[in-house]
Order: sequence, then structure tokens, then C-alpha cells
Amino acid sequence: MSRVRLQCIGYSVAILCVTACGRLGYDPISNDVGVDSGVPGIPEVPGSSGTSLQIPACGLSRYTHGLTASDLDAVWASGPDDVWLGARDGTIFRWNGRVWQTTPNSLLGRVSSLHGIGADNVWAAGGSVARWDGQTWSSAAPPPGNWRAVWARAADSVWIVGDGGAIAHWDGGVWAMQDSGSSVDLEDIWVWDNTNAWAVGRNGTILRWNGSSWGVENAPMAADDRAYRVWGYGVDDIWVSGEVAAAPGKGLLHWDGTGWSVADVKALPCVGACVQRSFSALGGSSSADLWALGHGGSAYWDGAGWQLVEGAPMRTVHALWSVAADDVWAVGAGGLVSRWDGVAWRSLHSQATANLRAAGGSGSGDVWAVGLDGAVVYWNGTTLQGLDIGTTAALSGVWSGGDAVWIVGADGARQRRESGLGNRADWVKVSDVAMTEVWGARADDVWFVDGGGGLWHWNGSQLQAFPALPDEAGRLRGIAGRSASDVWAVGDSGTVIRWRGSDWQSVNVALPGGGDDDDGEDGAISSFESVWVMDGVGDGGQVWMRDSDGDLWQTDGNTWTDQSIGQTFAGVRAMSAHGAGDVVHAIGRDGSGTVAHYTWSTNAGWRQFADDCGAVSSNVLWVTGGGGETWAFGDHGMVLGP
Repeated sequence: MSRVRLQCIGYSVAILCVTACGRLGYDPISNDVGVDSGVPGIPEVPGSSGTSLQIPACGLSRYTHGLTASDLDAVWASGPDDVWLGARDGTIFRWNGRVWQTTPNSLLGRVSSLHGIGADNVWAAGGSVARWDGQTWSSAAPPPGNWRAVWARAADSVWIVGDGGAIAHWDGGVWAMQDSGSSVDLEDIWVWDNTNAWAVGRNGTILRWNGSSWGVENAPMAADDRAYRVWGYGVDDIWVSGEVAAAPGKGLLHWDGTGWSVADVKALPCVGACVQRSFSALGGSSSADLWALGHGGSAYWDGAGWQLVEGAPMRTVHALWSVAADDVWAVGAGGLVSRWDGVAWRSLHSQATANLRAAGGSGSGDVWAVGLDGAVVYWNGTTLQGLDIGTTAALSGVWSGGDAVWIVGADGARQRRESGLGNRADWVKVSDVAMTEVWGARADDVWFVDGGGGLWHWNGSQLQAFPALPDEAGRLRGIAGRSASDVWAVGDSGTVIRWRGSDWQSVNVALPGGGDDDDGEDGAISSFESVWVMDGVGDGGQVWMRDSDGDLWQTDGNTWTDQSIGQTFAGVRAMSAHGAGDVVHAIGRDGSGTVAHYTWSTNAGWRQFADDCGAVSSNVLWVTGGGGETWAFGDHGMVLGP
């Protein structure tokens, strides 16, 4: 499968043309949302939530492939393969260890809290209260009120708290209102047993249940403070997180069974800019494993002291849940979903601004795009999925032969196991050497370009440096081919070399005019940045290259043709093509600096494609098949398709 990955001054663009029709995102049959273990850096399109937004000017659609752009306010899990998320727009998502699914819910306008006893007994609060029985959500018919939080201790012991100090208890048969002794809005509740429970809320309110009545705790919080979350590991080990208006950074309180103390998190060293530290999410797996997340960043308690953790979710975190010490989930503003794996926080499906830099695939049901922050996107012919392959490094290349898939980037080269779907456990890191490009003819014949411009080869069992190159070859930057015996690589100093099945040979680059530079003066090409190889007539088929000035050159292996778009076109970001070289797509800037989309054909040459297809944010071009469909991947996780 031929491929190109073009990169020019901070940009690279990917378009994929496939022959079979399909839609990305939400599957109305299965309710599966196409996000699989994580898509760092893939944003939702506001307002489209699982559907496509048509762009009539060019016939492409802007697709969603995250969970939601709505704030996520709730998370709960019964285990690593059963994680529940609640969104402010009322949507409830469930992770089954492989894909996210939506669970139909028309009972709650928003979901502010989730808790359960098991996978078939989950409770949700948000205005009203609903219960999942393993098949459907149904109303829990709570007393009237605006209920904000729920805690399910047992099938016959469920607690809810809400506005105006409201507290109610479910005994398995009926709800009973309880006198809280407070009229403030309550935000959260944590229950140890039937005689020990804590509830927190506005005005710095902390309430405690002693088995017969609720009482107000004498804690160091004032009327203009706010307690967001409460968590505990026993009756003498209770934590409360919130915001203390008069003393920023004092938003973590601890009860040791005899009195309250304040954790002075502000005294810790700053990570990045020092901001007011308030913590809106709290939770952990043991008394020596506690997380507090929020505007203040990420604070971790190891049983002996607090420390700030770098690399934590930077947007507002609203809730977290700990499955184990090495499996913690955090959710928040803008659809944030992050997961702690014991080493680092990793965005699963994120609304972050990671750019997609490279694309590849083996057909209409096998399309890949990769980019910054470890972003990996996969189209299986039905849904677009985000994959977590175990890295947050910048990824710059992907090649797929179907079962055989390689992804390369700043931290090395990874190969997908043949039987794996594509999540972290399904990937094997074969090399720690930084790689920039990858192209393969088959599973046991794959070529790589490393960060230093060197060449590597995979023979099915070993990845080895390939030093036997022509003496005049400079640093390599791009590689592509059309068969095992016809592979092209390009690079610095006008390097063009070709593999004919047994060795690499230099190609005589006879450019018209000697290769004019971008100001029209004669001069040698300083560098070829990328290459795209297509089937076609002639010994070399159709080979396209982009030089360091953004100009395009075409050769059939013998004759070179200047295919630059025109004198007014300042440079090409990226280029791709399909079929026998009869259609080529290019995106770049014209003389006025405007980003535009151009197409080239054997009959008509270049023409500007008047569209609003995301040319400004397109970042990688990729085309395959007969050209019946076009896909684009780009900045900020943009995905465009038919």
C-alpha cells in the first residue's frame, strides 16, 4: 500500500480515499461509540454528538469520534472492564474493556453522580435518580428534589443528597427523607456503614451521620468556602476536598477520628504556573493511595505526605474513581477522560488539541491516523476508534498491511500483534530508536526511516539498520513504494534512491531548469521532504515528490515534470493521490497566505477545489483505492469524511 506523510514547517496533511461507503462515529444499531481505549488528542465537534456535520460545499462531513463535548461530571467502576461515565447532557457511557457504549437514558437531564453495587446494579443522580438493572435504566422514584449525588452501599441501603440540605435513604423498598439539620445545597456523600456517613456541600458544610441523626461538623471551613467531595477509608480516616476562599491551597481537610486538620498543598513546589489550588475530585484505593484533582493540578497522598504529579489532566476535573492503585479514572470539562496506569496520566478520549500527522491503511475497512501526544485513530469500516497503544510521544508514521500494523514516533517503533484489536496490550515495542517514517510491502518486508535520516528494515523477525546505501545519499526524510521490488526514498541534498529488490541505487534527478527554487532562480533542490508512489504506466509508475520549497515533482522513473501548482502558490503542506496517478490532492497556501485545496488530474491539470473542507486544519494526506471516497485528518484531531 503506497503512502505519503508530508511535513512542512509545523504542518503535515492526510487524506484517505476509499472505495466503500461508511460513516464514522455513533452506531445506531449497537449504540457503540467508536472510542477504543483511548484517543489522546481527538476532539468532539460541538453540537454533533455522535453524528456527522455536513459541509455541503465539498461533500465532506466533519465527524465526531470522541464520547461527548459535554462536561463529564461522574465516574464509577465495578472493575477495570466496567467503567461508567455520566455527562452533563444526560448521556451515560459504559466501558467494557474494549469499546465505549451508550446506555439509553431519557430519565435524567444531566448526570452528576454515579455509584453502584455491581455491574447490574448501578445508580445515577442528576435532578432525579435512576437505576440500571443490567439491561435498562428505570426511574428510582425518589422524593421530590434536585438530587446531586448518590452512594449505593448495598441493595437495601442507598443514600442520596441534594439541594436545600436534602438527604434521603432507600431501604430496598421505600425512600425515607432524613433531617440533615442544614439548608445548604449538598454536593457529595460517602458512606462507611449504616452508622457512619458524611455529606458535604456549599458554605463549607460537612455533615456526619451517627446512625440516628445528622450533625454539623466543626471543620476549618467558612461560609464562603465550598466542599466538593468527601472520601474515606474508615471512621477515623476521612478526607474532604474543596475550595477555601480566604486561604487558596487549603482545600484538603482530614479527619483522624478526633479532629480536623488541613493539608497545606500550596506549600508544595509548583508545577508550571502557580495557581489557586482547589480540588474538585477526590478518591483512591487505600489509605496510602489517594488522589485530589482540580484547578490545583494533581495531588497524590502516599500515606506519608502529599506531592504534586506532573502530566495530570490540565482541564477542570469533576470526578474520579479508583479501581486500583494503577487504574484510576478522571473525568471533567469538555469531555475529558484520563486514566492513571501507575506510571502516568493518559488521555483516553480527549478534547485536547493534539494534531494528527500521518495516515495509512490497507483498504476501506482499515484506516489509521496518528499524531501528537500518542494519538491513534482507527477506522474499521463502521466506526472510528481511538486507541491507547501505551505512549504519549509524538507519532509520525503508520503502515498497515491488514493484520500487520506498524506505528512509529519519537520513542521508537511498535508492532501490533496479529490477533489484537489495537489497545495497549496488543502492541509490542520493537525498537527504542526514534523513527519518522514507515512503509511496507508485506508483513515481513517493512522499511523505516529513523530520526537521524538512517534506513532500517524488518524481515519478519528482526528490525535492523540498513547501512548499504549509495555513497551520495544524504539524510533520508521520506519513503514509499508500490511493491517489494520498487521502493523509493528521498531526502537531503536532492537525494532520491530506489530499491529494486536486491539493493538501493541512486536515481538521476534530471529536473527541468535544473530545479528552480521558490523565487524562480536556478538552483539545486536542497531537500526532498516526502514521496508518494502510485501504480501507472511506465517502469516507475507515477512517483510524486515534494521538495523543501513546497514544489511538486512527478516522474515515471525516466522523465521529470514540474507539477508545481503555480507562481502564486507559496508552498504545499501535503500531497496525496490514488489509483493510477490520475487524481492528486494538495493542500497549501497561495500567494496571499490563504490555505486552499487543489486537485490535479491527467486531463485537466491543477484546479482549485472551492470548499470548506478543513484545509486550514488538515494535517496529513492519504489516498488509496479507486478514489470513490476522500478522508482528511488534521489539526486538533479533525476528521473529515464522505
